Amino acid sequence: MKLLDEIIEGAVSDTYPIGSVLRKCLVLEQQAKNDKFRAWLNKELDGYANKEDLPEYRQVNTISRGFLVSAYFTAQATRAAGRGVA
Repeated sequence: MKLLDEIIEGAVSDTYPIGSVLRKCLVLEQQAKNDKFRAWLNKELDGYANKEDLPEYRQVNTISRGFLVSAYFTAQATRAAGRGVA
């Protein structure tokens, strides 16, 4: 299967854009007729509608830090660790 070989080659490549791999997966999904696969691909390509749907691999732990300077004050701010979106 040429398409599947292209998807595998693109997935393991450091230089092949992941968006291109996902779009080729959409073509594969049309042949396989898998609704769950298509729904996942569309979310990966178009974004997740709400935070609750985000898979674990799309969430990262973060710490926000800042150094604020103005004519009136200087302040350093640190925000507690939180969850961000990758």
